[in-house]
Amino acid sequence: MRFRFDIQWQLQSDDRLLDVPSRLLKLLGAISNGENLRQAAESLGVSYRSAWGMIAEWETTFGNSLVISERGRGTTLTPFASSLLETKAEIDGQFRDSLSSAAETASGHLTRMSTAETSALRIVSSDHGAINQLANKLREAPARRVVLDIIGSESALRRYQRPDADIAGFHIPVGPSFISLAERLLNLLAAERDEIYQLEQRELGLTYKPEKEINTLTKLVKEPKPRFINRQPGSTTRLAFDTLLQQAGIQATAISGYGDEEHTHTAVAARVASGERDVGFAERRVAEKFSLGFTSLLAEKFYICWKDELQGEIKDEILRCLAENRSLDFKRTSLQAIREDHGLSR
Repeated sequence: MRFRFDIQWQLQSDDRLLDVPSRLLKLLGAISNGENLRQAAESLGVSYRSAWGMIAEWETTFGNSLVISERGRGTTLTPFASSLLETKAEIDGQFRDSLSSAAETASGHLTRMSTAETSALRIVSSDHGAINQLANKLREAPARRVVLDIIGSESALRRYQRPDADIAGFHIPVGPSFISLAERLLNLLAAERDEIYQLEQRELGLTYKPEKEINTLTKLVKEPKPRFINRQPGSTTRLAFDTLLQQAGIQATAISGYGDEEHTHTAVAARVASGERDVGFAERRVAEKFSLGFTSLLAEKFYICWKDELQGEIKDEILRCLAENRSLDFKRTSLQAIREDHGLSR
């Protein structure tokens, strides 16, 4: 059972909220790609007359022309319509990863309630693009069912331990400040049971508009307080951020927006980039994707694990998929090596 989420554009017109038809946007897109109106209408399965009627209706609604018809040149888009499509493409790109992660979360929650999916390969993981790519690759096998649930690292490892999952992905912050957190997470693994791989190390920190630099934790509580966007409880990012606040002697309740939460780094950065929030706590690469300022506050490592009993073709395919991802620092490790790496003696 898999869901897909999309963005529904709506137009506020007086006291009405109107859904902008996806068919209209597809029609304009086809014209933009060089099709004439008749061809564009046929490709969408609507009549030429219906296509013209829809365009005329929304030209009135928008208060702007959408197309230009000239003898000998066919139908072309107006600057307004071109700008509409460009804006849609930009927004869709910014939210694509966030919507994909949210859809995976919904699919995972509801699939677990379906008795028809008890034989599926079950993956639970904190938010990471490599896990989405892995799940999609594994689904290419026609007879294989894969359930991916995007949740916090601690929740993922607890479900893996029960066991309510076959594969788990999790983040652990690096440094003396996070030893107790690392121990709490690693105590959910077993050296004799689990095969573990490190995928990467990344930076987390404050992200903000470049023209409004909010690069220290103390600025979060300085008047006028900036509007903050947080990650959800249970995520390693949230646990790490709370640890940083405690070290700095800052009360969470003193931060404006501490209780306003998103479930992915992409969603946090998007809220800041849109101007809806002034600052968030997110990954460097996501901040750079949205052309935001970034101040690093910590590093964390991302791992994936599965039980030794996972063998055969499926294991080989997982290893091949991860090894082929050039953006990852993919290597096998051990529970003991991870404990030592995070400052734990055994």
